[in-house]
Formats: sequence, structure tokens, C-alpha cells
Amino acid sequence: YDTPPVERPIRKRITAVSIFCVVFGVYLISFSGLFFPRQELTGDEPHYLVITQSIISDGDINVADDHQNREYRRFYPGELESHHKASLKGPGFRYSRHGFGLSLLVAPAYFIGDLIAESRYGPDAENKAAREIRIFASRAAVGLMSALLVMMLFLMVHDLTGSTSLALAASLLFGFSPPMIYYAGLLYPEIPAALISILVLRGVVLERKIRPIRCFLMGLGIGLLIWLGVK
Repeated sequence: YDTPPVERPIRKRITAVSIFCVVFGVYLISFSGLFFPRQELTGDEPHYLVITQSIISDGDINVADDHQNREYRRFYPGELESHHKASLKGPGFRYSRHGFGLSLLVAPAYFIGDLIAESRYGPDAENKAAREIRIFASRAAVGLMSALLVMMLFLMVHDLTGSTSLALAASLLFGFSPPMIYYAGLLYPEIPAALISILVLRGVVLERKIRPIRCFLMGLGIGLLIWLGVK
């Protein structure tokens, strides 16, 4: 018997998933240290992880004790300046001037990385190898969102043009060229903000049939944007 042809929507989904897997794999390799030196946290990156550490260890975003106890040494080797805003609650309360949206999204991956680091190097491990595990896990979370962003771009271009080859070329060019290739593993809010934006654009604006549950989820995403950064 002849094999029935694969329906176009199924083929599109298979291609989209394949793009995600390839792009995510390349991103993981790029900051894993296998072929390129591992990149230490720079700029505002450690400040986002300070909030993440506070969310996991204290269940809040008050980073006063995290700086006082230098808990950031679990992922940052030097002295870290506090990027906090003045609080009316007193000196025991410090809240970062950076939004906690990215820190919240990265928290599950950081938690897993922290468990792996502690299991290999002890509960109070602050050595370089343990730091690299925590940093890699955090970057992997951003890499995951970056790969999803590339996949969503493929789907959106396919929806607009109907061409698989054009959508494939556009998504791969976007995923493996600047600035995307540089931001793919960096702990900055641009990637999740772009991902939410393209999900809203495709799910609400380009969708012919708007479902209430879809609108609710997109509304949650829009609400999260403000916590990723006012800019």
C-alpha cells in the first residue's frame, strides 16, 4: 500500500520542532565550554541571579541579606555592588532596581544547577566548578527561551507566506546571526520579552479564531513584560 502523504500542518510542526532542537543544541554547545571558553557573568547578569537566589532561598525579592552574607559568591567570584533602590521599610530591606521577571523564569533551572553543584562539591560549594554549573544551568534557561523564539519566528513567517523554505531560511538566519547569537545565553530580559511579544502577535493578531483561554494566557504574558524591565 502507498503511504498516505503527510498533512501540511503536521509537516510544519515537525519542521518547527526540529528547528527548536537544532538551535537549542547549538546554543547549549556555544556556552558549555566544550569548544569556546565559558563566559563569566558580566554587566547586570549577576544582579539578576542575586534576585533568583533570593527567590529560591528566602521566597522573596529582598536582596539585603543576600548581599550582606555574600551569597552571590555561589555564582560570582568577586565583590558585587548592590543595585538596589531605597526602601521605606528600613536598612534590612533592599530591592533591586532590575525587574524580577527574568529571575523568576530562570529560577527553576538555577535550582537544578544548584542541586547538581551541591551534590558534587558539597552544600557550601563556592569553587569555580560549582559556579560554572550554576551559570550554565541559568544560561540554558535563556537558551531554551531563545530556541523557542526562533521556532516561533519560523511559525509566524510560515503563517504569513505559506512557504516552508522561506520560513526556514528566515528563522535560521535570525537564530545564528547577531544580535540573536550573542543574546542566546545571556541573562538579560530581551529574549523573554521578545518571546512573549511574538507569542502575542501570532496568538492574537494573526490567529483567525481567538479563543478566551488564549487571550487569558497572552494577557498574563503582557502583564509579565513590565516585570522584565520598564525599558
